[in-house]
Amino acid sequence: MNTTVDEVTLRRWQTDAYKALRRHWSEGRDRALIAACPAAGKTRFGTYVAGCLLQESEIKRILIIAPSVNVKLQWAEEFGAYGINARKVDNETLRHTIDWSELGNVDVQAIALTYAQLQNATEAWHTFARAVPTLVIADEIHHCDENEAFGIALDRVAEAADRTLALSGTPFTTRGADLALCRTESFVNDDGRPSNRTLANYKYSYGDALNEAADERAIPVVRPVEFVALDGSSRVWYRMADAQLECRSTNLAGGEGGGPITDLLNLDADYAQTLVVNGLRDLLQVKEDDPRALGLIVAMDKGHARKIESFIASHEDPQIRTLRTQLIVNDTQRAHELIKQLDRDDTDCVISVRMISEGVDVKRIRVITYASNWITQMFFIQLIGRAIRYEERRDRLQHARVHIPAHKDLLLFAAEIEQMVDAAQVRIAKALVDGDTDDEVECPERTSPEKVKVEAESGELFMVGGGETYESDEYAEAQRLKEIEPKLRAMPNEKIMLVLRAQDRRGPARAYEKSDTPQSQHDRLRTKNTQLVAQVVRLLRMLPRYSRQETDRLFSKVNADANKAVGISGVNELVPEATLEERIKWLRSQIARLYDRVSANPA
Repeated sequence: MNTTVDEVTLRRWQTDAYKALRRHWSEGRDRALIAACPAAGKTRFGTYVAGCLLQESEIKRILIIAPSVNVKLQWAEEFGAYGINARKVDNETLRHTIDWSELGNVDVQAIALTYAQLQNATEAWHTFARAVPTLVIADEIHHCDENEAFGIALDRVAEAADRTLALSGTPFTTRGADLALCRTESFVNDDGRPSNRTLANYKYSYGDALNEAADERAIPVVRPVEFVALDGSSRVWYRMADAQLECRSTNLAGGEGGGPITDLLNLDADYAQTLVVNGLRDLLQVKEDDPRALGLIVAMDKGHARKIESFIASHEDPQIRTLRTQLIVNDTQRAHELIKQLDRDDTDCVISVRMISEGVDVKRIRVITYASNWITQMFFIQLIGRAIRYEERRDRLQHARVHIPAHKDLLLFAAEIEQMVDAAQVRIAKALVDGDTDDEVECPERTSPEKVKVEAESGELFMVGGGETYESDEYAEAQRLKEIEPKLRAMPNEKIMLVLRAQDRRGPARAYEKSDTPQSQHDRLRTKNTQLVAQVVRLLRMLPRYSRQETDRLFSKVNADANKAVGISGVNELVPEATLEERIKWLRSQIARLYDRVSANPA
């Protein structure tokens, strides 16, 4: 039975975003951007907006452009559920369309296609949008650099549309370019560097969603996520042209090391095996409380994914060996259908490369293992979005867990995850593997010089949550308590560790100070300042006075207060190390004070 727009109950953010959108359009501006975190319900919101415009005869047709086949199908299904006559366009149809002008006369209310299809027949879709009053919905607009093929094609079609609605949880490009259909502004960030950000008509971050979930009267949109980081190092021997052996090494250095991690993730060595097994053991623990929980392992490429599948199938632990795994890569038969079935089938763990990322809605994903060498903030945020969707079948203690290499960039992304929309617009990470494409890519081993031997050893585990780092002994104690007390198994480790700290009045762990690293002392102090600010914001949200404030405002407030306390205007390269250390002391004093206030009620 179809639902009409009059029968739809919107979430709080959707209601506010719709009002903001209406105000924007009423001012005669036809292009708008709504930035909401993954899992927030952007597809439902876009469908609602389109349904209202159709119902009020403000438009007669909708053109939805999506980044992938999966997302295109989801839009068509969502429109169908609203009783809107929607059609998805496949490549076969386009190949057999002789007279493109016919598209202008198609008797259909909505058509969904991909950006690639839009690019291949831009003028045809321009004709389609010009024929009658049309709304163009550009989903995941971060795929459309305004100066690249997709962005140029989208701008051309938008010229013919009456209104456009861009949607994204990550409104930026990995290269830092401007987006099609969107306004941007330039500014100087806290590091004193020129930056640019996309201006949204309405923003709803992951932190905002978590804040809203604290209200018992509200139906949560997302669940919390914890990050378990694995330290380690690798050494690789290469045979050079003169037959001499050369050793090259990678050291994560307790979270301060960076660089490519391809060799570290070699499944023939200890590190990658430990990373995978840790994720699977966590999945088994979660499944004791939630038998339907699904694990996701993200591999470097198809060959790596198949090695992981074989490794699990032959593991010495029967609990791991008997897990029902599903390999889904871009050459898997019926791959898109298999992805759609994951929410209903009995798969325990799915192994993929980059197919299960943006637009994939499988709410039972609870544990992700990040065994990928693709290190960009865009991919990281989109992937985490697969695990944070709230499940109505579970209680409010539900949470997700992500196992990651302790690479400094991944840890920074994890520390900023609650800002999600805001932080992503300011800090653009450079990909550590070549290319910036939505298709799965092969990341081949280096063939020259010849790789002779690989050693990759795992180190300590530590956990990142709420911008703070919990050291290995704290994480181990939380896991131990879960083993001896079944009632705690559904509780996030972060909550358990927060209670432990409050009970013995311990301050936050001093993260990443246990190793000598190539990172400068000044950079380390600035990174620590960023982490502590995020922890202060997390604790403030637990207090009623701040529970409803927007995430970016809280971050701005804490940064401003910290700067004022030490007499600086912002954190940048010119601030003395002694001042940065003084700022850290001030932030820790605020954290200690806040711990005392929330310790009586850590939940």
